[in-house]
Amino acid sequence: MSKDTPEVGDVWIHKKQGRPMYITDVGGNYISFLSYTIDELTLRKWKNFYTNTFCGLHDDERYTRFTEIYKYLGKSKANINDLFKTENEE
Repeated sequence: MSKDTPEVGDVWIHKKQGRPMYITDVGGNYISFLSYTIDELTLRKWKNFYTNTFCGLHDDERYTRFTEIYKYLGKSKANINDLFKTENEE
């Protein structure tokens, strides 16, 4: 279930900071995602690619913290693979 376990294509949001993230890959002991941070002084957005590693999904304190810090929003309407298609592609 995506709401309890992050899956590729999910969108989660940081509960306190309101930063959305897009899950790009999930393995047995990691979650990779795209997100951004905002420099509070300049208000500049920094886009980042992250990988959170765990000893094992569901069996690790860091994973539990991930699910406490982020809230599941739903499946993204967009597919990240579509970003790499070109006009000349059939």
